[in-house]
Amino acid sequence: MITPQLKKKIIPSVLAIGTICIIASFVFPWRPGPVDSRILVTLGMLKNIETALAAAYDEYGTLPNGEGPEPLHILKGETIMGQNPRGLVFLEFQDKRRYNKAGDIVDLWGNPIRLKFESDGRMAIYSFGANRMDDGGTKDDLKIVLDIKKTEN
Repeated sequence: MITPQLKKKIIPSVLAIGTICIIASFVFPWRPGPVDSRILVTLGMLKNIETALAAAYDEYGTLPNGEGPEPLHILKGETIMGQNPRGLVFLEFQDKRRYNKAGDIVDLWGNPIRLKFESDGRMAIYSFGANRMDDGGTKDDLKIVLDIKKTEN
């Protein structure tokens, strides 16, 4: 049972808390929305690819030649144009939905993940992102740039 003395203590406390909440909503008006889980999973995939590319670089002393989705095939153990001659597997996704019919690694929107060389010679791994359009690793594309630079052979 709420006594008059308790009401005198509760009401000011509730008003103070309410006032603080209202003031806080003006001071901190921005609230981030939910993050699309496809973005987080795709970023995780890009990090796995980055690790695999670094391992391939450590093994062979060079990054894959070419741009687009095809050079990523060497990470799966394929030998393409003399690259990965020992057929080492550097990357394998257990979820077979991470590959399209051509064997390309795809993001969670079903688009091939691509490699491209930046103007400074570093390799970028990128996904088209939610708009499913190739923005060259910009706009909403998800991108990781390796610290390893392309070596001229």
